[in-house]
Amino acid sequence: MVVVRWCSADGGFRIPVAFRLWRPKRSCAPGAHQTRLQLAAQLLTELVAARLPFQYLVTDTHDAAGWFTRLAGRLGSGWVGTLPPRTTVIWRGHRQLAAELAERPRLAWRPRLGLRAAAVTVYAPTYGRLRLVVTSNRHGNLEPVVTSDLGADLTRVVERKFSRWSIETLFRDTKQDTGLGACQCYTDAAMVRHVGLVLVGLVVLQHRCTHPSESLAAVKEQWRLTLTHQGQPPPAPLKACPAHLRPTTTA
Repeated sequence: MVVVRWCSADGGFRIPVAFRLWRPKRSCAPGAHQTRLQLAAQLLTELVAARLPFQYLVTDTHDAAGWFTRLAGRLGSGWVGTLPPRTTVIWRGHRQLAAELAERPRLAWRPRLGLRAAAVTVYAPTYGRLRLVVTSNRHGNLEPVVTSDLGADLTRVVERKFSRWSIETLFRDTKQDTGLGACQCYTDAAMVRHVGLVLVGLVVLQHRCTHPSESLAAVKEQWRLTLTHQGQPPPAPLKACPAHLRPTTTA
């Protein structure tokens, strides 16, 4: 499944605004197969045409193909992503791989990010001019993060890249709380309806959260108990029940 998620500036809402179901080539008619990235390109084009406001697009390493990022540029969308290690880049007149360049800049400690990082401007024949930020995590692994915004601040680039992790939590929450994996239908139309309702359920649960730290599972459980009781007060705890177990008897 390919999902485009819109996130509010404060991170309080993660709203799936569009999705496509990917099918393997063996399950498609001849000439009808589309890759995940081709489906993502369709979604991005449709969302820009619908004038959905957003500040930037974050992609995974596998989604940072040159033709896709150029499409995003033509649509007026800035993007942030991880550069594949074997991408050819030119820095200070030297042609080299992105993995080799990541070892050259002198990294400095960034207290706000909690890691070491450095930023340079490079040219990549596949992508054009890019702002490249090399980061080093606590394990010492180097990761080249790039953006099409040449004037972007180092901290802002890294924070935008970190924001992509919430798409993984979206898949986790839909599987655990709204039944993404519970579909037993075999027709395409039924599967699309199921996924659509699952994503709507996720948005409703987020809307019912009263505090940012409240989990969706807790909101779902409280909602379920409210519907089960149908507005009636819970029965009094049994006197024979131990005191430390009495709060659970109302469920």
